[in-house]
Amino acid sequence: MAERNSLHAMDGDTVQVTLLARRKHHVREAAVTEILKRSDKTFVGTLQVQKSYAYLLTEDRTLANDIFIPKEYLKKGKTGDKAVVRIVEWPDKAKNPIGKVVDILGKTGENTAEMHAILAEYGLPTHAGHYRGGNQSPTRHARRPHLHHRPLRCKGLRRRPQLP
Repeated sequence: MAERNSLHAMDGDTVQVTLLARRKHHVREAAVTEILKRSDKTFVGTLQVQKSYAYLLTEDRTLANDIFIPKEYLKKGKTGDKAVVRIVEWPDKAKNPIGKVVDILGKTGENTAEMHAILAEYGLPTHAGHYRGGNQSPTRHARRPHLHHRPLRCKGLRRRPQLP
């Protein structure tokens, strides 16, 4: 789908589309008429903080624009910090989406910040006991029986020969 027909829809959004008239020697196109539900996808990138606002330089190739972050949504981030940001709105006339900082991972280039950035990009837990996505809570995880010290028995892997 062409960017001009997307109404700022992103990967994972639920949208309503209209098929456009087919032109001779062209591929059939569609246009988004309404965004029904925005995805909860987060973006990882580097913060650039100005006097009254900030923006996130994303590393994700699915989003062509930087994410604008108002000062009240910055969460004590500084220029050069790796951050996880969720888009809260994207006005029709605006070029860039408006986002809110979910988590500050550390300074860009630091080993732990870069590892946490990779984990956050795939929706995996970035801090001990902190879960992103899924329906498991840290307390549920703590109540699970730990079976890693028990030997594993597999029954029925070898079949016994059948007697006539």
